[in-house]
Amino acid sequence: MITRLFPVRAAQVLVGNGASEIIRSLRRVLPGPWCVPVPTFEEYLAHGPGDVRLETAAAGFEFDPRRLEREAGGARVLALVNPNNPSGRMMPPSEVDAAVELTRGLGMRLIVDESFLDFAVDGVTRSLLEAFSLAAHPHVIVVRSLGKSHGVGGLRLGFVASGDPELLRSLRDDLPIWNVGSLAEAFLQAAPRHHEAYVESCRRLAAERSRLQSSLSAIPGLRVRPSQANFLLCELEVEAGPVTNALIETFNVLIKDCTGKAGIPNRRFIRIAVRTEAENDRLVQALRTVLQR
Repeated sequence: MITRLFPVRAAQVLVGNGASEIIRSLRRVLPGPWCVPVPTFEEYLAHGPGDVRLETAAAGFEFDPRRLEREAGGARVLALVNPNNPSGRMMPPSEVDAAVELTRGLGMRLIVDESFLDFAVDGVTRSLLEAFSLAAHPHVIVVRSLGKSHGVGGLRLGFVASGDPELLRSLRDDLPIWNVGSLAEAFLQAAPRHHEAYVESCRRLAAERSRLQSSLSAIPGLRVRPSQANFLLCELEVEAGPVTNALIETFNVLIKDCTGKAGIPNRRFIRIAVRTEAENDRLVQALRTVLQR
């Protein structure tokens, strides 16, 4: 059923019990060192011998693939999340193309996690599954989480796509037998019938994201980062901890305090989910009240 949702052949796909299961299997199967720009989805981070973390905060959370040659050392795997988490920043096609070619030239594997890509509906969306022949680029690995994009996290459903049959065999041997439940299978069978409604939902979320960003940008003491995901990374002029605590205790509003996340440079960053118009308005008002105290 994955082939009815994405431009990929059945022989190039392996379904997992969520993207996290697949990521951990990739960590076990692919020899390191790994290179991971930070901040990012922390399932990709590990402490293997020689692993490299490339800081991106000083560059506005942008990753320049040319840093690989200068700073990646002997890394054998580059892992990118596009759009990234928690920044929401999406690499333009030219940067992705550069990463594909640089990693191939350096003899590295390239993992691109596109779990949030469907939310980037502003004309620059392009999946590697559409842009490249996986068979012609066997070093490229694409990871997707359907739980994140389709709002069914509890079903634990994701997949990995690759043009390297040897890699897929190794992953299949590493993953548990019967790792996807019957409810997830039923969802996969039903999802293609509702694809148009799903696409429209993503468009509506993108429009609400833009509205929420404008509302948040009008709050003194808060800076919003541009995002192509279903969340916004914001920097405060004060520490995030007391703000997040006040929101939950006074207004029953929960946001993410990014303090301590690898690659986040200070204690002033928060991540806010894009929800319904009414919920977003409630959040904006609560956040304005807390920051004006």
